[in-house]
Amino acid sequence: MQYTVISALRTTIALLVLFFAVAPIDSYATGLGGSWEGQVTQNDPPSTYTMEMNLYGNVGNVNYPSLGCGGNLEFIRTDGTSFWYREHLTFGKDKCIDGGIIQMRRHPLGDDTTWDWRWEGGGVSVRGLIRGSGVAESK
Repeated sequence: MQYTVISALRTTIALLVLFFAVAPIDSYATGLGGSWEGQVTQNDPPSTYTMEMNLYGNVGNVNYPSLGCGGNLEFIRTDGTSFWYREHLTFGKDKCIDGGIIQMRRHPLGDDTTWDWRWEGGGVSVRGLIRGSGVAESK
């Protein structure tokens, strides 16, 4: 009896370890990977500036060098053609709007390295064409 309980417990622990070891790989594969950069333009007030972004599947970071702000990105979802990330500023919150949503979609005339980029939050919209070494990760 005691041997059966210990054996069942070992099996359960092994399955849990396997599940948690595989789960992060799947969630990583839901987003994009790679480095991206481009000139983006916002609507109000009108201005153009550089955006730099590194994505690691379901997380990443973003930097706006000329604005003096940037932070972390959290993968929200994909519909197969677009990828959405929520921005969480870690510096320059007094210079930029925190909590915006970034949407990336392959540019219709580009290849895997050319994407349409859009940021929205706080009544501001920013758009641009970005390029990089990134690719969509597959499941």
